[in-house]
Amino acid sequence: MSEPVYIVGLDIGTTKIACMVGEKMPNGKIEIRGYGKADSTGVKRGMVINIEETVDAIKKAVAEASEQSKVDIKSVNVGIAGHHIKSLQHRGVLIRENADMEISDQELDKLRLDMYKIGTAPGEAIVNVIPQEYFIDGEYIGNLRPKGMLGNRLEANFHIIIGQTSAVKNIEKCIHYAGLEMENMILEPIASASAVLFEDEKEAGVAIVDIGGGTSDFTIIRLSPERKFKLDRTEDVLANTGVRIGGNDFDKALSMKSFMPCFGLGTEYKSHDKNITIPTSPYISLSTWSSVNEVYNYKTLNMVRGYTVWGLEPAKTKRLYEIIENRLGHKNLDYVENAKIALSSQQDYEIVLDFLTDAPLVKTNRSIFEDSIKSDIAKIEKSVQECIAQAGIKNTDIELVILTGGSTEIPYVSRVMQSYFPNAELSSANKMASVGLGLAYDAMRRFAEPQHTK
Repeated sequence: MSEPVYIVGLDIGTTKIACMVGEKMPNGKIEIRGYGKADSTGVKRGMVINIEETVDAIKKAVAEASEQSKVDIKSVNVGIAGHHIKSLQHRGVLIRENADMEISDQELDKLRLDMYKIGTAPGEAIVNVIPQEYFIDGEYIGNLRPKGMLGNRLEANFHIIIGQTSAVKNIEKCIHYAGLEMENMILEPIASASAVLFEDEKEAGVAIVDIGGGTSDFTIIRLSPERKFKLDRTEDVLANTGVRIGGNDFDKALSMKSFMPCFGLGTEYKSHDKNITIPTSPYISLSTWSSVNEVYNYKTLNMVRGYTVWGLEPAKTKRLYEIIENRLGHKNLDYVENAKIALSSQQDYEIVLDFLTDAPLVKTNRSIFEDSIKSDIAKIEKSVQECIAQAGIKNTDIELVILTGGSTEIPYVSRVMQSYFPNAELSSANKMASVGLGLAYDAMRRFAEPQHTK
C-alpha cells in the first residue's frame, strides 16, 4: 500500500490566514484532512504591513491544520492577491536552429522563461507568465503546447502577471520566518478556479469573483472542450483585475449607517451659542478594522468627553466615550460583522449592544445595508467590466461565474453579477476554502512527487 500524499495550501488574506491540508485520493480528487485559521492583523489590502504579526498568524494557522490532520507541515503552496497585482499581454518569439527537428519542451519552456526578462516598472516583479496561444511560422496553432511539431519560427502570446516586488518578497520572508518552505506561488483567483473547475469540469468562459476582506480580485478564464483533460488550466487565463474594496469596507459602510448613529454620529454639540455637528473622524476610525486603535488616545478621549458635556444628545455621546475609554471598538465591529452576515439570509435584523452600560438596541435591514454599500458595489462592477474588456470578450460569453470569499454571500453581489453576466450560471462551491483547496490542486498538478507523508 502506497504512502498517502498530502498537499498544503496557505491563503494569506486581509482578515484571515488559512491553512488547508489535503490528501490526494486515487481518483485524483483532494479530500480535506485539516484546516486551520488565524486572524490576519498584519495584512492590509492584500499586502503584508507587519512581518511579526503575519508570521505569528501563519504559525497558528499551520499548527492548527497540522494538529487536525496529524501531518508534519514543512512546505506550503501560497496564494497571492491584492490591488498591486496587474497584468499585460506580450508576444514571445523563438527562431529555431533546425526547422526539421521536433519542437521540444525545452524550447517551449525557454520561450516562456524569456518573458521574465521583459522590463517592468521600478518596484515591480513578474509573478507568473501564462501562455495563451501559439503560432508556428505565422500560422495559428491554438492554446495547446505544440510539442513535437515542426517549424522555423515559434511564437506565443503570453499573459503576464505583475506584482510589487516588496509585496512578493514580504510574503516569502513571512513563510521563511515561520519555519516553512514555499513550494509554489499562484494567483489566488486561479487557485479558486482550480478548486471548482476540477470538481465540476465546466468547459466555458469563466469569471472568478473573489471578494476578500480588503480586496476584490477578478479573473477571466477560457476553457474549451479540447482542454477537458488538461490538468494545468493556468494557460487559459485571459485577464485579471482587482480593486481595493472588500468585506471590511462593507462592515464600515454598515457601521456608519446603522451603528454609529447610536454613538452620536450626525448629532450636534453647543459651542458659543452655535450648534455644530460632531466631526465624523472618530466614527470612521471605529468603523474601520485597521483604524480602530487610532482613537485610543488621550486627545480623542478628551475631545469626546466634551461632547458628553455639550452634546445635544448626551446619552449617545456617552456611549462613544465608553467605547473609546474601554477599547471596545473591535467588539463593536464583531457585532457589525454579525449583522452583515445575518442580512445575507434575512431582511430585518436587530441586536442589543450588551457590551455597553445602557445596552442600546440597533435595528437595521437589508435595504439599508445595500444602500450603504451601493458605491462600493459599483466600483467592484466597474473592475469586473475592465477585466472583461482586458480579456477581449463580451460579458455574454461568460457561462460560469465562480463566487468565492465570504462577502459573495451578500445577495446584492449575486444580483449584480447575474445581471452583468446574463448567460452565466453562478457557482459558490467551496466558497470559504476555495483558495486553499485550489492551491492544493495546483500543487498536485505541478508536482508528481508527494509533498508530505505521515
